[in-house]
Amino acid sequence: MSKEFYPYITIDSIIKGYDVERLKRKEKIQIVKFMDEKGIFLIKGAIDKVAEKLNTSRVTIYSYLDKVKKVIY
Repeated sequence: MSKEFYPYITIDSIIKGYDVERLKRKEKIQIVKFMDEKGIFLIKGAIDKVAEKLNTSRVTIYSYLDKVKKVIY
C-alpha cells in the first residue's frame, strides 16, 4: 500500500463529521489507520493534534499506530 501525502487532507477534515465522544476504540483505530495511510503522521506535531482531536492521549495514538502496523505487516 502506497503512503502518499495529500496536503489538502487535514486532521480536522478527516475527523469532521464524527461525534468523537461516541467513537468506539475500533473506529478510532480506523481513523488513525486512514491518517497513517495518507501520511498525516509525517507532519511534526500530528500525534499531539490527533490525540487532542480524538480526546485521547498521545500514548494511545502510538498504541493505535502499533496495532495498525501489526495488521498491515
